[in-house]
Amino acid sequence: MTRAAFLIAMPLLGACASSSGPPPPRPGVAAGEGRSCDTAVPIDADRESAGAAIEGEWIAKHFPGSRVGNRNIIQCRGRQTEMVVVETARGDVRLFFDISKYYGKF
Repeated sequence: MTRAAFLIAMPLLGACASSSGPPPPRPGVAAGEGRSCDTAVPIDADRESAGAAIEGEWIAKHFPGSRVGNRNIIQCRGRQTEMVVVETARGDVRLFFDISKYYGKF
């Protein structure tokens, strides 16, 4: 390898080696815990139908085999939030999704 090729390749190899950690979440599905207003899962969608699909995807991934129960629109820190009760084999789980980005957009 020539010196010029070596000098070009080394920074690129270093950049590859330094990238660690989990991959970024899929667009639209954020990495919030969702168990409270403070940790509401932000949903990145431009209309309600897309937002509902993303919510359903998130619930299916984190609570496989569960069933969605009650849903209510509430205000959390001035933001439109959907509170969803998910029924699991171990009992009900209350989840919060920040839907302010797409709320009311059809």
